[in-house]
Amino acid sequence: MKTGIKDLPRCCFLSGLLLISLSFTIAIAADNTKNPFAGNAEAIKAGEKLFDANCTDCHAGDATGIAGPNLTDDQWTYGGTDADVFQTISKGRKGGMPGWSGNLKDDEIWRIISYLRTLATKK
Repeated sequence: MKTGIKDLPRCCFLSGLLLISLSFTIAIAADNTKNPFAGNAEAIKAGEKLFDANCTDCHAGDATGIAGPNLTDDQWTYGGTDADVFQTISKGRKGGMPGWSGNLKDDEIWRIISYLRTLATKK
């Protein structure tokens, strides 16, 4: 099959549809992601240590916020599910939150989230 310049728009259109479809699939999968360490006491302790070592400069030792937002309430700008919080920590958010995927492993991020969930229940 010979393709030329005239076939380019259709090719680009189909590629665009494929990318959009893939994006929706990834978004749906992310929304269904569960924290593998939810409620795990050892993971929560490890998450606390990781939080203390990496997050307190912006979120304070009690996670109520300094430069970064309060993480103990139910006000989550980018969504408060575990999957949303994982995405925020991992990839960062425009306006201040750096992405930590280069510094923290996925399991470490999940442990931090497990720890944060315990803080919300202490209110």
